[in-house]
Amino acid sequence: LPINEFSEPVLYQGEWYLFQVVEITRSPLSLEDYISKASTAEKILYNKKAVKQAELFIEDLMTPLNVKTKKEGWTALSPLMYQLIAQKQYRGFAWDFVQVNRQTSELAKKLYAIRNTNLVTVDGSDWTIQDFLQDFNTIRYVLPTDNFEDFNYAFLDIIAIVIRDEQLKKIAQKQEIDKDVELKHELRSWSDKWVFQEARKHFLDSLEFTEQEVAQFYESNKNIFSTKYHGSQKVFGRFFSKQS
Repeated sequence: LPINEFSEPVLYQGEWYLFQVVEITRSPLSLEDYISKASTAEKILYNKKAVKQAELFIEDLMTPLNVKTKKEGWTALSPLMYQLIAQKQYRGFAWDFVQVNRQTSELAKKLYAIRNTNLVTVDGSDWTIQDFLQDFNTIRYVLPTDNFEDFNYAFLDIIAIVIRDEQLKKIAQKQEIDKDVELKHELRSWSDKWVFQEARKHFLDSLEFTEQEVAQFYESNKNIFSTKYHGSQKVFGRFFSKQS
């Protein structure tokens, strides 16, 4: 578009947009900038495309199933689940909590009493509250607990997500993905990466070190470092000072 001119109306996700170029600023991209930023840009574009493809896949999977939540089951289950999660009474599969505690816990007794109530219709078949509780894990599915109203609305979404995950599990079992060695290796690699990132964030990102502290640590432990440094002494001099 020429500067200051408007585009034709563009329809995007159900809404119309007009675009106008008000200024164009160009700056040369240095080799250093390209090297440092190219991989990040590629990852961002890859992730956006991957997310979009995943959304389309889920939409194609779930739309024919005609999933419908039953009001009676939802209104009976939601306040009990809020009590279970907000009071942090159990961490794990909700049905395990019911099975283990239904003789001693009033909450478990109430959940057990409504276990046969229909909660969802999936592809013409009914999912009871027990079916849902068997797949609902309080650790995996995180819900807001500040107030019941927010929880209640979020719980509707979680019900749909649990149904989605059950359908994906069925596809995985049918295709015997659990026997795919390469996929299992890749999943382990991703798992290791996530654990590393979370551990780094927890232990390192909140810590701050002064240059003096770094230098003191190096001087006290330099015998364990075998790295040979190349280049100007000025680069490392402010970090590693010699003690006289």
